[in-house]
Amino acid sequence: MQDFHRRWGFLGATEWARWEGQDRNRRSIEIDVVARLYDYRLLAGEVEWSIRPVGLDLHLSLSRNLDDLARSGRGWAADALSDETSACFIYFSAGGFTDDFRRMAREHGRIHLITLEDLYPAE
Repeated sequence: MQDFHRRWGFLGATEWARWEGQDRNRRSIEIDVVARLYDYRLLAGEVEWSIRPVGLDLHLSLSRNLDDLARSGRGWAADALSDETSACFIYFSAGGFTDDFRRMAREHGRIHLITLEDLYPAE
């Protein structure tokens, strides 16, 4: 991951975690990636290991979950959504990403998509 951090201009992470709990309505929420960087910004993301390409609904679901958690008093979730304290959203997918998701990621600028081939390139 250090290569990605450098490429994106991030400092290293002080903490990588997975978060599981409930929002204020007792809805169960799981977030696969939550990391605090050395500059105190936060990144959040999801991991999908299916063989089908992942679509925009994954980002919409994460955004909704973070918003619900932020409204439930989870400060780190508010940080993940804030333009000032969010480093980025990061998504890992074994099956790749749909064209719409790739296009949105390019336009957004703070959404990073990583495939298995990115992590383990063929030599």
